[in-house]
Amino acid sequence: MGDIIKKTRIEELDIIKCIAILMVVFGHTLCPVHLKVLFYWVHMPLFFLLSGITAPDINKYSTRGGYFGFIKKRIKTLYVPFIEYALPFVLFHNALFALGIDPNHFSSKEYVFQIIHTLLMTNGPSEVHLGAFWFLKVLFLAEIIYATIAYISHNQKITNGICIIFGLIALIANKGIFPHVLQGNVIMPLRGLFYYTIAQVIFKDVRWKKIWFISIPIVLWWIVESFTAPYTEGNIQILSICSLNSIYQIVFTCGLFMILFLVSGYLKVSKASSWMKWMGRNTIPLYLLHQIMFAFISFIIMKLGYDMDGATIVKDRFITSIPWWAYGILVIPCCYLVRAIISRSFNTIKMITKL
Repeated sequence: MGDIIKKTRIEELDIIKCIAILMVVFGHTLCPVHLKVLFYWVHMPLFFLLSGITAPDINKYSTRGGYFGFIKKRIKTLYVPFIEYALPFVLFHNALFALGIDPNHFSSKEYVFQIIHTLLMTNGPSEVHLGAFWFLKVLFLAEIIYATIAYISHNQKITNGICIIFGLIALIANKGIFPHVLQGNVIMPLRGLFYYTIAQVIFKDVRWKKIWFISIPIVLWWIVESFTAPYTEGNIQILSICSLNSIYQIVFTCGLFMILFLVSGYLKVSKASSWMKWMGRNTIPLYLLHQIMFAFISFIIMKLGYDMDGATIVKDRFITSIPWWAYGILVIPCCYLVRAIISRSFNTIKMITKL
């Protein structure tokens, strides 16, 4: 068997997830622009790639029970976390506004609309600190699209071919020419679907390790391109990328994955392996909450006596005189603390409703 996926958990993938989530977090700080560009080329495509590698075999979708069982599982692992993390911040929106962390006040009507948006896995423009939540929705739709095509075709090659073609078209196309509703519900899921499928075509079989050396010039190209070309994060992120940059991003992501997989084989026996593997298994809280936690950290620093206008927190989230890397380090325990509070709150609610 050449499959990379076995019955046991692949520790290398957990370590790669840890590295990818750190790229996301530090890329959203006020880090130097070229470092930000370096991260933006690859951090989100890596997550879609990793999801594709760990996807079930196509036989999982071949029966009606397997197909709907997969959808039920994805509702539990993607939709439910989206609601659990987003809904508390929506419900306490006006309290955050009163603290100066959110920029606008909700009327009763706006509360209703925002709750509906949340239940539909869309935050709307009013929740400026929950922008990262788009990933769960896009991944959810990408996986459902793949499973549906697989269920209909019952053929791995046909499924992969269809997904790659439509995904590549979505990546190359200019997202701006499509209506907003299609951008979030069709174009973005198809872009994620491309990486999800490429992972199954290339990386589910370990034979790619025989050509791992081609990743060295690719990674060097990624670094040089990031630090020499006049890019901004806006024109290379998967949300807005198109045309030639899309091809660059595909090559950079695949090359980096090969290097990271091999390097993580050494990292998993290092002293840092325990926390890296734990973080790799618990990326959702850090991914979803880090942006609003940046604002909370700035708010706390301000309340401790730092002279700063609260309106700056609403606009930028950061105190510019505080090192960007300090925000990246501080936000990690803050996110997991909030995650524990949210989990405890929902568990308490469940216990009360059962009485």
